[in-house]
Amino acid sequence: MANTKAFHLCLSLSCALALLLATPQRSTTAQPAEAYEQLKAGFTTPDHARWGEVPLWWWEGDPMTRERITWQLETLAAAGVKSVCPIQRSPGRCEPQAFSTEWWELFEFVHQECRRLGMTLWAYDQVGYGHYGWLEKAAAQTPNADTQRVQFFFSDGRAGAAIGIVLPRGGRLLDARAYPLLDGIASDADSLDLRAFATDDRLEWTPPTGGHNTWRVAASVAVDDQRFQLNPAAGEAFIDMFYGELERRLGSSAMGTSFAGVFQDEHPTTPRDVYTPELAAAFQNQLGYDIARAIPALHFDVGPRTPKYRSDFFDVYLQLDEAAYWKKIYDWTRQRGLLTSHDNWGRNDINAQSQGYIDYFRTQRWFSAPGYDDYGIAPVHRRNYYDTKIAASIARLYQRPRVWSESFHSSGWGRTTEQTITWLSANFAFGANLYDEHGLYYSTRASTWEHAAPDPHWRQPYWRYYSTLSDWVARMSFLMSQGQHVVDAAVHYPVVSLLAGAAPGQAEPDYNTYMQLSRTLFDAGIDNDIIDDDSILNANVRDGRLVIGGNAYQALVFGPETTMRKAVLEKAQALAEAGGTVLFSGSLPTASTDTGRNDPELARLITELLGAAPTPGRIRHTENRGTTAFLNGSPQALPELLSANIHRDFIPNCTGVYVTHRKIDTLDLYLVQNVNSHPITLEALCRVDGVPEQWDPLTGAITPVDQFQRTPTGTLLRHRLEGNVANIFLFRPGPEHHGFATSHLPQPEHLEITLSPDWDFSLIPTRDNRWGEFRWPPSDELIGAEIRSFQYREESEASGLDLGWHQPGHADHDWTTERFSIGPYWLCLPELPVEEPDLAHAILESADQIHRGTAIELEDRTYRWEPVAFSKSIGRAEPAPWGGHSGYPEGTIEQDFIQLPPGRKLLFTHILSPKSERLGLRVELRNSTARLWVNGIEQPFEDAVGNLPLNAGRNQVLLDLPDGGRGMLYVQREPPSTQSLAEGAHGRVQPELAAAAWIRGKDPADAYLRKSFHLNAIPAEARLNATAYTGYRLFVNGIKIHEEIGPWAQWTRPESIVITRYLSEGENVIAAWTQVHADLYVGGEAAHKALALAMKLRMHDGSEQAIVSDASWQAHEREIEGWTEVGFDDADWSSAVALGRMGDAPWGSAPLENQGLITEPLRALAIHQPSPYLTCFDETPEIIYDIKRESARRVGWYRFTAPPGLNTLRLPTSAPARVWVDGKEIPVRDGIVRMDPAQAGTALVAVRLDMSPGAYGGAAFDVPPAIEIGGGKIQTGLWSDFALPTYSGIGVYSQVVHLDEAQLGRKTTLDLGRVLVAAEVLVNGHSAGACLAAPFRFELDQWLRAGDNTIEIRVANTIAPHYTVTNRVENLGATESGLLGPVVLIQQLASNEWRQWAQSEITQLDGLLASSSQDLAAAQRQWERTGQWQLLLPADDASRDTTTADDGWVKLPPAAQQADFTTLMFETETEAFAGLRLDITPPLDARPELTLTAHPLDRQSFRGRYVRIDIPDRVEYLHLAEVEVFQDDANIAGQGRAEQSSLFMNAAAALAIDGNTDGNWAGGSVSHTHSEHAPWWELDLGRMQNINRIVVHNRIDGGLAARLQGYRITILDADRQMVWQRDDLPPATPSSTFFITPIPIELDCIAAWQSTGGQRQTLLFQSLQTAGFPNGTRLEMTLRPTGAAQPSALRTAVMAAPHPIRHIPDSIAAIVAAQPRDRTPDEAETLAAYYRDIAPELESIRSQRSRLAACLRAME
Repeated sequence: MANTKAFHLCLSLSCALALLLATPQRSTTAQPAEAYEQLKAGFTTPDHARWGEVPLWWWEGDPMTRERITWQLETLAAAGVKSVCPIQRSPGRCEPQAFSTEWWELFEFVHQECRRLGMTLWAYDQVGYGHYGWLEKAAAQTPNADTQRVQFFFSDGRAGAAIGIVLPRGGRLLDARAYPLLDGIASDADSLDLRAFATDDRLEWTPPTGGHNTWRVAASVAVDDQRFQLNPAAGEAFIDMFYGELERRLGSSAMGTSFAGVFQDEHPTTPRDVYTPELAAAFQNQLGYDIARAIPALHFDVGPRTPKYRSDFFDVYLQLDEAAYWKKIYDWTRQRGLLTSHDNWGRNDINAQSQGYIDYFRTQRWFSAPGYDDYGIAPVHRRNYYDTKIAASIARLYQRPRVWSESFHSSGWGRTTEQTITWLSANFAFGANLYDEHGLYYSTRASTWEHAAPDPHWRQPYWRYYSTLSDWVARMSFLMSQGQHVVDAAVHYPVVSLLAGAAPGQAEPDYNTYMQLSRTLFDAGIDNDIIDDDSILNANVRDGRLVIGGNAYQALVFGPETTMRKAVLEKAQALAEAGGTVLFSGSLPTASTDTGRNDPELARLITELLGAAPTPGRIRHTENRGTTAFLNGSPQALPELLSANIHRDFIPNCTGVYVTHRKIDTLDLYLVQNVNSHPITLEALCRVDGVPEQWDPLTGAITPVDQFQRTPTGTLLRHRLEGNVANIFLFRPGPEHHGFATSHLPQPEHLEITLSPDWDFSLIPTRDNRWGEFRWPPSDELIGAEIRSFQYREESEASGLDLGWHQPGHADHDWTTERFSIGPYWLCLPELPVEEPDLAHAILESADQIHRGTAIELEDRTYRWEPVAFSKSIGRAEPAPWGGHSGYPEGTIEQDFIQLPPGRKLLFTHILSPKSERLGLRVELRNSTARLWVNGIEQPFEDAVGNLPLNAGRNQVLLDLPDGGRGMLYVQREPPSTQSLAEGAHGRVQPELAAAAWIRGKDPADAYLRKSFHLNAIPAEARLNATAYTGYRLFVNGIKIHEEIGPWAQWTRPESIVITRYLSEGENVIAAWTQVHADLYVGGEAAHKALALAMKLRMHDGSEQAIVSDASWQAHEREIEGWTEVGFDDADWSSAVALGRMGDAPWGSAPLENQGLITEPLRALAIHQPSPYLTCFDETPEIIYDIKRESARRVGWYRFTAPPGLNTLRLPTSAPARVWVDGKEIPVRDGIVRMDPAQAGTALVAVRLDMSPGAYGGAAFDVPPAIEIGGGKIQTGLWSDFALPTYSGIGVYSQVVHLDEAQLGRKTTLDLGRVLVAAEVLVNGHSAGACLAAPFRFELDQWLRAGDNTIEIRVANTIAPHYTVTNRVENLGATESGLLGPVVLIQQLASNEWRQWAQSEITQLDGLLASSSQDLAAAQRQWERTGQWQLLLPADDASRDTTTADDGWVKLPPAAQQADFTTLMFETETEAFAGLRLDITPPLDARPELTLTAHPLDRQSFRGRYVRIDIPDRVEYLHLAEVEVFQDDANIAGQGRAEQSSLFMNAAAALAIDGNTDGNWAGGSVSHTHSEHAPWWELDLGRMQNINRIVVHNRIDGGLAARLQGYRITILDADRQMVWQRDDLPPATPSSTFFITPIPIELDCIAAWQSTGGQRQTLLFQSLQTAGFPNGTRLEMTLRPTGAAQPSALRTAVMAAPHPIRHIPDSIAAIVAAQPRDRTPDEAETLAAYYRDIAPELESIRSQRSRLAACLRAME
């Protein structure tokens, strides 16, 4: 009845507002205004440094300079961004390197600049993401011999046979135990102590015969391991190393003032196996038994005490972990007034949270600003509620002041200002109050560097309006940080049950149900918190509320759980007995943490709360009006049940509204957000008494609400909500009891003036290239509109001019589309047969005939020479994942600028040289070998360089490649040392990694390794191959040469590094720091830490020397100053331990298999590159690569459309050019074309070039042709429709509007309609303000004048269009831009004038409602024929025991009347129906349960062979945890074969049919495609089979489930014809079930009533999904009474879709049943009047009259 309640509430609120406004109310004495004025002052002029945005400032891409830092900070401060948090993904990606002396000095400089500018500074600790290694370093500095790691072993065996376990030598045996296995479960109660049977390295025991048959022997051994966790000294060392250094560098006075706090990202997961004597002692003291007894239960079930053991262990373990680390940091920072925040692992999943930190609440509560990550592109109603609610709940329960929202990475450069504000609005509604923008890039390096874009700051065209966004953020954060959160309900966080685990054979509950319950309540307007055990236990029960941390909860909700603390349940019982509400949804707990499973005391508490044998749906009430209930697990019934049993804080009239409430002294603040796609008129009852005002955070304005009325039970609020930006309503004390604002009164249509569609148009460029952000090299230019691509064709025989290529009407759809700077430089003959070794010689004989498209015949196959195109500056211009379109590594153009097809291929070109010289041809195409011919003579190779002897002029060059395809190919200045094949080449130095050992120190904690060696001379070449599990930093003679650390470390791909330049004569040293990284995606094992390295030196005399990792290396556990340098004394270091050879387990053979090929060397990071562009061609700029023959014609034509107002075209080419605009030739002078006058509209431009050799296609233009416009006309619409698809900047629309004196006297608003993305309006040269989100409305009264007025609209888009065409990017987002309109000038009548108009309008509307037009009469007749209920009669084969009357009543037999349920079968030809009506006699005393199932009328099953899942029409990843295809109750998916469109990280399609539904990526059972257009997954069942239902399980970790939004499921037959389909589906969370046949139909009861006299009861049900089959439907209906009364007869009817479900009064139904000719005039008029009251054709008239009448009443 939830929908019914909302419907009636809407009516009641409307009526109440209308009636109460006319009712005298009591007076109220005004309260002191001090709190109001303080809040108002903080709101109107907020402190941006304290409350504003805190962006992550990525110090990457370019070396840091103080000049650039100052410019950026000043630029940010001027726009209101007055706080920053420097960050880098790993220390080595920043220059200077993070935490080096130079870096700290730079950090101090930034702090000084922040203080100068009134800004605050944050720091990023790099403990997790980017992984500096702080915790490992701190542990190494504080060695503790008592810190150990538990290794657990167990083995099963039978009685009479020895069971043995090998134990680690030197370990401490904690416990050894034998468990009899009873039905496969270890029995702790019957276990035996086996410690006496253990020796130093072995445990062996023989189970006795005559008793239990099978046994399990287990042993827990503590082995030495230097860990950070549970080590208080290490925690203090870390604080001193990082936090202490911050204080020493910045000064104690900066702490909590100019230095605001520390951010932590993706903290390493908490290990569960650390052991210390302190842990054992605390466990013994608190629980009275040895911790070793509990350890086996962590690894397998030991019987009924398993939940107790697990809970006891984790409780004490976390207690010490908190004290040693988490709380220490909190205490240190709190004492100094610092905030600490985080975005840690466990996103959107309690299982992942527990995997990360055992109990998320207990570890993350020690941050003063708990945080989370909300990322990606998702609509406002699908932002990250889960993680926000967790962080906000922690903050509220533990009274932490801020909630950090890391927002919105990977949402694309096209993320609009409106998306930012509306998404942030949702985050604020969920509980956040600190906006951390993920993207603030120090450099984008000519648009090549990014990290999970976008950066919404100064590079964006809307930046000049960003101060509006900054003001909004600061005001919102300020308001949402004041006072106390008001909330009605708390939902229990079930981590204790999750850690305890389910009993063997018992299904593990879906623990994420708790958040579904929370979200269901929130979406219904009932805000709530997630509450943990500690908070419940520390809370007080007072006045029917659970009071903790300033929160007072009326209701406590539990999801499905198996285990619970008895004390928690006792507190819940106390709440219910005191008048509160306690609800359980899903399975009830049977185990306690106190004694274990089947706890009778727990059962007693459950019984006292819910009654004996609680059943779903049962509701109980306590003496103090408390309520307890047990629900069936579906969250949908929760809001209605809760609403009936608590005093709700906020009751809206509609859905799609978010709300949160804060109490601020005597004030009440409600944040209300409309998340519907359309405006709504909110009517809500707020549980406060006060005068509401609207506080606008965008402008700082405070205005009256549309309408309000104070009542004894709260304040009724009515207000129009437009757009999705949060609305702030502040309730203040005051004498006013009601109010009405005239701002939204309906106005006469003639007062809306639609402006002319034609606008004068010009551009304001915004792309400031002073730092080289958009193009290299840096320049002073502001980059404006450009032509990035064009239609292209070359002349052959005929002249293009003769063919009309210059005319606008010429059809050029079959021309090629070329992009600037990209052209062909080689020709490729691909996919050749390998068995033709002499093919190259044959080709060379006819080399003069080679040109594009030339064909050769081989073995009945035709091969054609095709061009290999790229740009000499920006390569292939393709996106690269994770940071930077075209970036490799991030911050430079992808160096691999060639992509060739697989297999053998020939490459050919002409190389033009100004002189005879010998150069080198570098071939880095991942090829194993290569052969090269220059002018017909084969040349030798030395490594990747071929000998290139060139003649002055043209030279023929041919390459034969057996394999390879991606990489680099260019002429270099240095030739190889050999000049002929006869000389040969003995190859490059190749270290022998296979000879290396995996080494480490004697302890896994020993992370520091070094090897010294002596050189008599510097070698000719020295190369090193290295890797380490799972990451490392590598140094040669004190210089760091490489690092692979953090979650992206590709340790299975050894790096090959030339180290010659780092070596010196005499002593040298190689040093390495190794790490083991473990998080939810990288499962590093500390015991596997090891380094593998091989180095080979070649001296100038040809002799070679090799060094490999082995036991001769030295190792240490601590970082000691100078350890990487020559001369360091390592005499007290221990010898390294060789753990295994290359290829051994656990490291495997992958590192050997993945050694880089000779043509794939290590490339430097961007910060070490002088240019972000390709530089390989700069070495020999005089060399020309020409694919054309010398005699070839070289005339190219380029056609493109220019935007309106074209007046200047700049052609960046030295080639002779001719230009035509709309068919008219325009002179070209010095590459510039000027139009006078300018073109009014768009124009077709044709350019003819006499192309230079080697500069064909887009390569004729090194940079895009630039255009200037002005004086043109444009209409509303997308800029791409007006030839500006790649323009990022500001467009200026202008026109003159004439107003007379009468118009000037009215309030005037300019409505821009739809804008992409931000707009400013100027009136007669005065700014009327900027708007960043809908509605785009501007008040113009202040600037208008009688006569002509110039209206100027400046529209700023995003930088995304700049990244299109050649600047493609991975995270692009939407690129649409422009003023879409309609643009309307809206005027408003004065109050008296409006009253007169409204009264006249009502009179006219009454006339329209009093008679029926011919069209209305026709609509009525159609309604009479089709919009009726269709009676259902029982099917013949299901009516043996029933009697059916002519009027459809089905009399039930006596047996059915006494049964618990009644099932009837009906048949109908209706293909789809909207609802069902059920008449029952006699009326029932309680609402019955009704289930309905649809079967096809022909009783045929759906049959298919293929099941296909795809995401149509967009670029996305497709990932599936499992797809189950059921035939009856059997899953047949595993019988088939799965395929998918691409393969991402070896996540094959078959993983989705492996029987494992685990949606965690780390579980290794999720299929995954690449991010691509329209990805698909398909299952082939092998043959046609019956299919009844399909279940889709989604990936659940990382908040990535939303990627499945809009997916489609299709069943195809053997001929691949569609037989069933569902599309535009919401993402499965975590799974979705699709019933093919039969279909269970979900019904919602929307109305119920009894007939006059009470003889009959009628229930109306609405179908919540489309139901029915094309050939008719067989309906199976089961009615289950829930009360004492039983039905004797039923009558059933359906309404065909899509008609609305409506009850027709019996009197009207009787008239409808009669033939029109048989109706009396009165009956005809009665029917016509009834239809006019309900006619959809008159709905707008009825609505308009009602609104006008209500407004008139309110004004009176």
